[in-house]
Amino acid sequence: PLHTRLLAVAPLTRTKGTFMERFAPSTPQTWTLTALARQYAEQGLVREALDVYRHGIEQPPRDWRLLGEAARFVSNDLRDPQAGLELARTAIQLNPWYSPFLWNVLGDCLVALDRLDEGHECYEQGRQLHPGGVETHLRLARSWLRLGDPAPSLAAVANGLASDTDDMHRHHLLESQQAASDALSRARIAQRETAFRRRARNVAVDLKTDATG
Repeated sequence: PLHTRLLAVAPLTRTKGTFMERFAPSTPQTWTLTALARQYAEQGLVREALDVYRHGIEQPPRDWRLLGEAARFVSNDLRDPQAGLELARTAIQLNPWYSPFLWNVLGDCLVALDRLDEGHECYEQGRQLHPGGVETHLRLARSWLRLGDPAPSLAAVANGLASDTDDMHRHHLLESQQAASDALSRARIAQRETAFRRRARNVAVDLKTDATG
């Protein structure tokens, strides 16, 4: 929670009204909405979770964390990444400065819409905000693979494993590591085969030239 206080030397009605609109204390219910909606979603109560998110979004002031959670829910559980994208963008407008979570959700929505480059840029933005974010490194590892570049994917896995002090994402990071290693091996094999065929063609040309000469 952000604790604020307005100090003024004279009564400023419009300033006070704007201040209260933006920074009015949240009710206890507001801070429990995200947990309640997530609980409903985990129980498969999709309609109930959606109602909670709708109720929270309609309440001023707008809660960027709730908007981000709603964007993830709509994109993943309701399979509507376009609607999730709109919610995530609204949340980013409220708080673009210090939440890698929001940038990751925005990236996920873009990736779900097959806008891979834009999604990758969002993950990079999240990494800049919090270089030690394990979930961001995991997303980057997968994103590099989707973009066909396994080498930086392995680097992202290494950063993620170093940051994952609780081993909460170790399994998924190791899966990405294996996938990146396999992709890198396939690329190297393809390069060697291409080089071998090129040398074989050159040898054949040389032999033909000697025979005709």
